[in-house]
Amino acid sequence: MKLVRFGEAGSETPGMLDADGTIRDLSGHVADITGATLDAATLDRLRGLDPASLPAVDGNVRLGAASAESASSCALAELFRSCGRNRC
Repeated sequence: MKLVRFGEAGSETPGMLDADGTIRDLSGHVADITGATLDAATLDRLRGLDPASLPAVDGNVRLGAASAESASSCALAELFRSCGRNRC
């Protein structure tokens, strides 16, 4: 699962890349990609979504920073450690 933020700087929308690289809109499921979004329960819930069920986004959008808050770097580090244990 690859999470992204897309759109105008300062008002990015949360998204997910599907297997074909199409950005899918996650705003109906999370408000933004933050440290809270990266907790285990929320990540498990997002993993359970069928990307094809999410609205596709025009491929010509700006990709934003990975997280809405810089304090989430610890959560990102935990996510990467989890991916190393094949949980992604």
